[in-house]
Amino acid sequence: MRRLLFAGLIVAAMASLSEAMWAYVPLEALVQESELIVVGTLSGVSEFSSQGMDYGEGVILVEDVIWGQVTAGETLTLRWQNRTNVVCPRVDHSHAAGKKGIWLLTVKQDHEVNANYPGRFVELEERNKVAKALSKSVVCLITSDHWARANQPAPVSLIFRNPTDKPLEFPGIEVSGNNVMLSSDLELVLHHIDWRLDSDSRQKKVEPFANLVAILPSTQLAPLVVAPGDEHRIPLDLRRLFPLTAGQSYTLELKVKGHRRGNVVSMYATTEADEEEYPRRPAAAAAKSGKAKQEPSRALLILPGVAIFFALFTVHRRRRRT
Repeated sequence: MRRLLFAGLIVAAMASLSEAMWAYVPLEALVQESELIVVGTLSGVSEFSSQGMDYGEGVILVEDVIWGQVTAGETLTLRWQNRTNVVCPRVDHSHAAGKKGIWLLTVKQDHEVNANYPGRFVELEERNKVAKALSKSVVCLITSDHWARANQPAPVSLIFRNPTDKPLEFPGIEVSGNNVMLSSDLELVLHHIDWRLDSDSRQKKVEPFANLVAILPSTQLAPLVVAPGDEHRIPLDLRRLFPLTAGQSYTLELKVKGHRRGNVVSMYATTEADEEEYPRRPAAAAAKSGKAKQEPSRALLILPGVAIFFALFTVHRRRRRT
Protein backbone atom coordinates (compact mmCIF):
# COMPACT_ATOMS: atom_id res chain seq x y z
CA MET A 1 0.00 0.00 0.00
CA ARG A 2 2.87 2.34 0.90
CA ARG A 3 4.56 1.64 -2.41
CA LEU A 4 1.37 2.45 -4.31
CA LEU A 5 0.95 5.69 -2.38
CA PHE A 6 4.59 6.59 -2.98
CA ALA A 7 4.27 5.89 -6.71
CA GLY A 8 1.11 8.00 -6.84
CA LEU A 9 2.91 10.93 -5.24
CA ILE A 10 5.68 10.73 -7.84
CA VAL A 11 3.18 10.67 -10.72
CA ALA A 12 1.30 13.64 -9.27
CA ALA A 13 4.52 15.57 -8.80
CA MET A 14 5.66 14.88 -12.36
CA ALA A 15 2.27 15.85 -13.78
CA SER A 16 2.34 19.22 -12.03
CA LEU A 17 5.74 20.25 -13.39
CA SER A 18 4.32 22.38 -16.20
CA GLU A 19 2.66 24.82 -13.80
CA ALA A 20 4.92 24.38 -10.77
CA MET A 21 6.80 27.64 -11.28
CA TRP A 22 3.83 29.92 -12.03
CA ALA A 23 2.91 32.34 -9.25
CA TYR A 24 -0.82 32.55 -8.58
CA VAL A 25 -2.57 35.50 -10.22
CA PRO A 26 -6.26 35.93 -9.29
CA LEU A 27 -8.90 36.11 -12.00
CA GLU A 28 -9.80 39.68 -11.07
CA ALA A 29 -6.23 40.86 -11.74
CA LEU A 30 -6.11 39.04 -15.08
CA VAL A 31 -9.39 40.63 -16.16
CA GLN A 32 -8.17 44.07 -15.12
CA GLU A 33 -5.02 43.70 -17.22
CA SER A 34 -6.84 42.38 -20.30
CA GLU A 35 -7.59 44.56 -23.31
CA LEU A 36 -9.83 42.04 -25.06
CA ILE A 37 -12.07 39.48 -23.35
CA VAL A 38 -13.72 37.18 -25.84
CA VAL A 39 -15.39 33.81 -26.19
CA GLY A 40 -13.64 31.92 -28.94
CA THR A 41 -11.95 28.79 -30.25
CA LEU A 42 -8.26 28.38 -31.02
CA SER A 43 -7.22 26.54 -34.18
CA GLY A 44 -4.31 26.21 -36.62
CA VAL A 45 -1.68 25.89 -33.90
CA SER A 46 1.93 25.76 -35.18
CA GLU A 47 5.33 25.93 -33.49
CA PHE A 48 8.93 26.60 -34.51
CA SER A 49 12.28 27.36 -32.88
CA SER A 50 14.92 29.99 -33.59
CA GLN A 51 18.03 31.19 -31.76
CA GLY A 52 17.28 29.33 -28.55
CA MET A 53 13.62 30.36 -28.39
CA ASP A 54 10.46 28.30 -28.99
CA TYR A 55 7.59 30.12 -30.70
CA GLY A 56 3.95 29.15 -31.08
CA GLU A 57 0.91 30.67 -32.68
CA GLY A 58 -2.68 29.95 -33.62
CA VAL A 59 -5.87 31.72 -34.64
CA ILE A 60 -8.78 32.52 -32.30
CA LEU A 61 -12.18 32.78 -33.98
CA VAL A 62 -14.19 35.30 -31.93
CA GLU A 63 -17.69 34.00 -31.24
CA ASP A 64 -18.77 36.52 -28.58
CA VAL A 65 -17.28 39.71 -27.12
CA ILE A 66 -17.32 40.36 -23.39
CA TRP A 67 -15.07 43.42 -23.57
CA GLY A 68 -12.93 45.23 -26.10
CA GLN A 69 -12.80 46.65 -29.61
CA VAL A 70 -13.47 43.53 -31.67
CA THR A 71 -16.57 41.95 -33.17
CA ALA A 72 -17.90 38.41 -33.39
CA GLY A 73 -16.65 36.64 -36.50
CA GLU A 74 -13.24 38.30 -36.51
CA THR A 75 -10.05 36.30 -36.07
CA LEU A 76 -7.13 37.11 -33.76
CA THR A 77 -3.60 35.75 -34.10
CA LEU A 78 -2.47 34.40 -30.73
CA ARG A 79 1.30 34.17 -30.26
CA TRP A 80 3.49 32.88 -27.42
CA GLN A 81 7.16 32.15 -26.83
CA ASN A 82 9.52 30.41 -24.36
CA ARG A 83 13.23 29.83 -23.94
CA THR A 84 14.04 26.45 -25.54
CA ASN A 85 15.89 25.04 -22.53
CA VAL A 86 13.42 26.23 -19.89
CA VAL A 87 10.96 23.56 -18.79
CA CYS A 88 8.78 25.71 -16.56
CA PRO A 89 7.25 28.15 -16.36
CA ARG A 90 6.23 27.93 -20.02
CA VAL A 91 3.35 29.41 -21.98
CA ASP A 92 1.71 26.77 -24.18
CA HIS A 93 -1.81 27.07 -25.57
CA SER A 94 -1.75 24.03 -27.81
CA HIS A 95 -3.85 22.16 -25.21
CA ALA A 96 -6.69 24.64 -25.79
CA ALA A 97 -6.90 24.02 -29.55
CA GLY A 98 -10.43 23.19 -30.66
CA LYS A 99 -11.90 24.03 -27.24
CA LYS A 100 -14.38 26.88 -26.88
CA GLY A 101 -13.63 29.09 -23.89
CA ILE A 102 -13.03 32.60 -22.60
CA TRP A 103 -9.77 34.29 -23.56
CA LEU A 104 -8.33 37.13 -21.46
CA LEU A 105 -6.03 38.84 -23.95
CA THR A 106 -3.53 41.64 -24.24
CA VAL A 107 -2.97 43.26 -27.63
CA LYS A 108 0.51 43.29 -29.13
CA GLN A 109 -0.56 45.02 -32.33
CA ASP A 110 -3.55 45.03 -34.66
CA HIS A 111 -5.22 41.59 -34.41
CA GLU A 112 -2.12 40.06 -32.76
CA VAL A 113 -2.73 39.07 -29.14
CA ASN A 114 -1.00 37.40 -26.20
CA ALA A 115 -2.22 35.33 -23.26
CA ASN A 116 1.00 34.92 -21.30
CA TYR A 117 -0.34 33.10 -18.25
CA PRO A 118 -2.15 29.74 -17.95
CA GLY A 119 -5.19 31.38 -16.29
CA ARG A 120 -5.88 33.55 -19.34
CA PHE A 121 -7.91 30.73 -20.88
CA VAL A 122 -11.05 30.33 -18.77
CA GLU A 123 -13.82 27.75 -18.91
CA LEU A 124 -17.21 28.99 -20.15
CA GLU A 125 -18.73 28.16 -16.76
CA GLU A 126 -16.65 30.99 -15.28
CA ARG A 127 -18.30 33.70 -17.38
CA ASN A 128 -20.25 35.20 -14.46
CA LYS A 129 -17.04 35.46 -12.44
CA VAL A 130 -15.34 37.21 -15.35
CA ALA A 131 -18.25 39.66 -15.66
CA LYS A 132 -18.14 40.38 -11.92
CA ALA A 133 -14.40 41.03 -12.05
CA LEU A 134 -14.88 43.31 -15.05
CA SER A 135 -17.44 45.41 -13.16
CA LYS A 136 -14.73 46.25 -10.60
CA SER A 137 -11.96 46.95 -13.13
CA VAL A 138 -12.56 50.57 -14.14
CA VAL A 139 -9.02 51.93 -13.69
CA CYS A 140 -6.29 49.97 -15.49
CA LEU A 141 -2.71 50.15 -16.68
CA ILE A 142 -1.76 48.19 -19.79
CA THR A 143 1.62 47.72 -21.45
CA SER A 144 2.39 45.83 -24.63
CA ASP A 145 5.90 45.03 -23.40
CA HIS A 146 7.08 44.67 -19.80
CA TRP A 147 10.60 45.27 -21.06
CA ALA A 148 11.51 48.93 -21.47
CA ARG A 149 13.92 48.26 -24.30
CA ALA A 150 17.10 50.27 -24.66
CA ASN A 151 16.79 53.42 -26.79
CA GLN A 152 13.12 52.72 -27.50
CA PRO A 153 9.84 54.02 -26.09
CA ALA A 154 8.41 52.34 -22.99
CA PRO A 155 4.71 52.29 -23.90
CA VAL A 156 2.02 52.19 -21.25
CA SER A 157 -1.68 53.06 -21.53
CA LEU A 158 -3.92 54.56 -18.87
CA ILE A 159 -7.36 53.03 -19.33
CA PHE A 160 -10.58 54.32 -17.83
CA ARG A 161 -13.41 51.79 -18.32
CA ASN A 162 -17.14 52.04 -17.90
CA PRO A 163 -18.77 48.60 -17.68
CA THR A 164 -21.97 50.15 -16.28
CA ASP A 165 -25.11 51.38 -18.05
CA LYS A 166 -24.59 55.05 -17.08
CA PRO A 167 -21.88 57.63 -17.88
CA LEU A 168 -18.88 57.39 -15.55
CA GLU A 169 -16.72 60.37 -14.54
CA PHE A 170 -12.97 60.35 -13.79
CA PRO A 171 -10.50 63.09 -12.77
CA GLY A 172 -9.05 65.10 -15.64
CA ILE A 173 -5.84 64.41 -17.52
CA GLU A 174 -4.47 66.20 -20.58
CA VAL A 175 -1.56 65.25 -22.82
CA SER A 176 0.06 67.78 -25.14
CA GLY A 177 3.16 66.53 -26.94
CA ASN A 178 5.58 65.38 -24.23
CA ASN A 179 3.77 67.28 -21.49
CA VAL A 180 1.21 65.70 -19.19
CA MET A 181 -1.16 67.55 -16.89
CA LEU A 182 -2.76 65.49 -14.13
CA SER A 183 -5.59 66.35 -11.79
CA SER A 184 -4.58 66.36 -8.13
CA ASP A 185 -7.17 63.58 -7.72
CA LEU A 186 -5.09 61.32 -9.96
CA GLU A 187 -1.57 60.03 -9.28
CA LEU A 188 0.80 58.05 -11.48
CA VAL A 189 3.30 56.38 -9.15
CA LEU A 190 6.58 54.78 -10.28
CA HIS A 191 8.74 52.81 -7.86
CA HIS A 192 12.27 51.52 -8.39
CA ILE A 193 12.56 47.97 -6.99
CA ASP A 194 15.89 46.79 -5.58
CA TRP A 195 15.46 43.05 -5.00
CA ARG A 196 18.71 42.89 -3.03
CA LEU A 197 17.09 44.71 -0.12
CA ASP A 198 14.49 43.45 2.34
CA SER A 199 10.79 43.91 1.63
CA ASP A 200 10.48 47.03 3.83
CA SER A 201 13.14 49.03 2.00
CA ARG A 202 13.35 47.67 -1.55
CA GLN A 203 10.83 50.20 -2.98
CA LYS A 204 11.92 53.75 -3.74
CA LYS A 205 9.62 56.27 -5.37
CA VAL A 206 10.87 57.79 -8.63
CA GLU A 207 9.90 61.40 -9.21
CA PRO A 208 8.74 62.40 -12.72
CA PHE A 209 10.52 64.99 -14.81
CA ALA A 210 9.31 68.23 -13.27
CA ASN A 211 9.29 70.10 -16.58
CA LEU A 212 7.08 67.49 -18.27
CA VAL A 213 4.55 66.41 -15.63
CA ALA A 214 2.34 68.98 -13.91
CA ILE A 215 -0.13 68.38 -11.09
CA LEU A 216 -3.05 70.80 -11.19
CA PRO A 217 -6.04 71.36 -8.88
CA SER A 218 -8.95 69.17 -9.96
CA THR A 219 -11.02 72.28 -10.73
CA GLN A 220 -8.59 73.35 -13.48
CA LEU A 221 -8.98 70.24 -15.63
CA ALA A 222 -12.20 69.04 -17.21
CA PRO A 223 -13.18 65.57 -15.98
CA LEU A 224 -13.07 62.54 -18.25
CA VAL A 225 -16.56 61.28 -19.00
CA VAL A 226 -16.75 57.74 -20.36
CA ALA A 227 -19.91 56.48 -22.02
CA PRO A 228 -21.59 53.22 -20.91
CA GLY A 229 -19.82 50.13 -22.24
CA ASP A 230 -16.87 52.18 -23.47
CA GLU A 231 -13.35 53.03 -22.35
CA HIS A 232 -10.98 55.99 -22.67
CA ARG A 233 -7.34 55.16 -23.41
CA ILE A 234 -4.39 57.50 -22.94
CA PRO A 235 -1.11 56.17 -24.40
CA LEU A 236 2.11 57.40 -22.77
CA ASP A 237 5.84 56.80 -23.12
CA LEU A 238 7.20 56.16 -19.65
CA ARG A 239 10.71 57.14 -20.74
CA ARG A 240 9.51 60.66 -21.45
CA LEU A 241 7.94 61.01 -18.01
CA PHE A 242 10.41 59.31 -15.65
CA PRO A 243 14.17 58.62 -15.58
CA LEU A 244 14.67 54.87 -16.22
CA THR A 245 18.02 53.20 -15.55
CA ALA A 246 19.14 50.20 -17.63
CA GLY A 247 19.25 46.94 -15.71
CA GLN A 248 16.72 48.10 -13.09
CA SER A 249 13.19 46.94 -12.22
CA TYR A 250 10.18 49.20 -11.72
CA THR A 251 6.50 49.08 -10.82
CA LEU A 252 3.88 51.55 -12.03
CA GLU A 253 0.50 52.23 -10.43
CA LEU A 254 -2.39 54.56 -11.24
CA LYS A 255 -4.31 55.91 -8.24
CA VAL A 256 -7.63 57.65 -8.86
CA LYS A 257 -9.64 59.30 -6.11
CA GLY A 258 -13.13 57.87 -5.72
CA HIS A 259 -12.32 54.64 -7.54
CA ARG A 260 -10.96 51.30 -6.57
CA ARG A 261 -7.18 50.95 -6.62
CA GLY A 262 -5.88 49.93 -10.04
CA ASN A 263 -3.45 47.20 -11.01
CA VAL A 264 0.33 47.40 -10.68
CA VAL A 265 2.44 46.99 -13.84
CA SER A 266 5.99 45.64 -13.57
CA MET A 267 8.66 46.81 -15.98
CA TYR A 268 12.34 46.09 -16.51
CA ALA A 269 14.70 48.49 -18.28
CA THR A 270 16.88 46.28 -20.46
CA THR A 271 20.60 46.42 -21.06
CA GLU A 272 22.34 45.69 -24.36
CA ALA A 273 23.29 42.25 -22.99
CA ASP A 274 19.61 41.50 -22.31
CA GLU A 275 18.72 42.34 -25.90
CA GLU A 276 21.30 39.85 -27.16
CA GLU A 277 20.23 37.07 -24.79
CA TYR A 278 16.47 37.51 -25.34
CA PRO A 279 16.01 38.39 -29.02
CA ARG A 280 12.75 39.67 -30.41
CA ARG A 281 10.42 37.25 -32.11
CA PRO A 282 11.40 36.68 -35.77
CA ALA A 283 9.08 38.01 -38.45
CA ALA A 284 5.92 36.01 -39.03
CA ALA A 285 7.38 34.70 -42.28
CA ALA A 286 9.95 32.71 -40.30
CA ALA A 287 7.16 30.66 -38.76
CA LYS A 288 6.14 29.50 -42.22
CA SER A 289 9.63 28.56 -43.36
CA GLY A 290 9.12 24.93 -42.37
CA LYS A 291 11.81 25.06 -39.72
CA ALA A 292 11.71 21.93 -37.58
CA LYS A 293 10.74 22.29 -33.97
CA GLN A 294 13.80 21.90 -31.73
CA GLU A 295 13.00 19.83 -28.69
CA PRO A 296 14.37 21.04 -25.34
CA SER A 297 17.33 19.16 -23.98
CA ARG A 298 16.22 15.80 -22.54
CA ALA A 299 18.46 16.38 -19.55
CA LEU A 300 16.65 19.63 -18.76
CA LEU A 301 13.30 17.93 -19.11
CA ILE A 302 14.30 15.08 -16.78
CA LEU A 303 16.19 16.96 -14.07
CA PRO A 304 13.17 18.58 -12.33
CA GLY A 305 11.42 15.20 -12.16
CA VAL A 306 14.55 13.52 -10.81
CA ALA A 307 14.85 16.15 -8.10
CA ILE A 308 11.25 15.62 -7.01
CA PHE A 309 11.72 11.84 -7.15
CA PHE A 310 14.71 11.91 -4.80
CA ALA A 311 13.01 14.37 -2.45
CA LEU A 312 10.01 12.06 -2.13
CA PHE A 313 12.25 9.00 -1.91
CA THR A 314 14.18 10.54 0.98
CA VAL A 315 10.97 11.33 2.86
CA HIS A 316 9.73 7.79 2.23
CA ARG A 317 12.91 6.19 3.60
CA ARG A 318 12.90 8.38 6.70
CA ARG A 319 9.31 7.41 7.44
CA ARG A 320 10.18 3.72 7.11
CA ARG A 321 13.02 4.09 9.64
CA THR A 322 10.78 5.72 12.24
